[in-house]
Amino acid sequence: MDNLQNILGDVQPITKIIDPQISLLKRVPRRLISRKLAAQLCTLDSPLKHAYRLTYYECSENILQSDGRHRTKFCGYAWCSVCSAIRMGRNIDTYAPIITDWNGLWFVTLTLRTVTREQLPMRIAEMSRRFGNLNQTMVRRFGPDWKAIRKRETSYNRVHDTYHHHYHLIIQGEEQARAVVALWLSMSQHDAGHLGQDIRPADKGSLTELLKYTSKLVVDGKNGKEFTPVPALDWIFQCMRRKPAITRYGFKLPKDVADVLDSETITDTVGTMAWKHVEETITWKFDVDMMDWVNHVTGECLTEYEPSPEIIELQKNVGPDPIVSVVPEPSNHAVPSVLVPSMYLQPTVSLRPNFSQTIIDPMGVP
Repeated sequence: MDNLQNILGDVQPITKIIDPQISLLKRVPRRLISRKLAAQLCTLDSPLKHAYRLTYYECSENILQSDGRHRTKFCGYAWCSVCSAIRMGRNIDTYAPIITDWNGLWFVTLTLRTVTREQLPMRIAEMSRRFGNLNQTMVRRFGPDWKAIRKRETSYNRVHDTYHHHYHLIIQGEEQARAVVALWLSMSQHDAGHLGQDIRPADKGSLTELLKYTSKLVVDGKNGKEFTPVPALDWIFQCMRRKPAITRYGFKLPKDVADVLDSETITDTVGTMAWKHVEETITWKFDVDMMDWVNHVTGECLTEYEPSPEIIELQKNVGPDPIVSVVPEPSNHAVPSVLVPSMYLQPTVSLRPNFSQTIIDPMGVP
């Protein structure tokens, strides 16, 4: 399991989260990690820099309490642990009932050899082309018995300075799973080997493994847990821009469900139920030092979160936010209930763009 998921805890299906306080308690360490990572990503000269700033300044930063509910903004980006957890919960809600009806579940990993930074975009495109051909063959051979869910992932090896783009799949049927691996190897004789592929019966953790983060944000370092080097993460996010993380084969979802899952926009129209001062209108602002959302009128904390030793260790290892000393604090403004990204934020004169009136595309420039 991904190191970050070990630290932050399991993601539960959204339909199983009953207590809103537990939901926000789980969000606290994710907000801490996302804010720290976005701060370091903001120091890079990247085409995604303004999107990183949105995560840093706006995503789940303020919680507006009104009409007995909490509402906030979400950035929807792949590097955000808050949004990744929400998206993962929605995917589990959707796919778990579907695959329980499949005739035998198998978990397959398809890989090719690692590549350099310069080779990564070509490798991603080449693997997509090969799998497209593989899918056509599987459709001809198995017809309606070919069903699969595929997730793409890219990891970074800091020792060799290489990138590893690979696929995880849950497939219906052992015969189909073995056929996928055999076809992949036949198409990749010069850059793949049997040892690099994996095929095994799926278990209760396979769906979580499939739907986890698209890249490992946290790895084991010399002094404990630390971020994957941010230049490598930034390059992965650039290369994966506008490429779907999850692809379905052999079955369709209802259009309204597919539109929600395939969109990189996450909206908070409903929010969660308030449990403190439910009749009042309050803006709770995230405070890094308090590790909680704080009512700055009264000083009261919202969730009363107590950090785990792992979170304290990670906070110490990654150091202070480098962006704070460079970019001014945002001006106070009300938090709208919905953020609907649709186009990339172009650079502005201000060091900190005004996101309250800006439409954002979660995956960057066209």
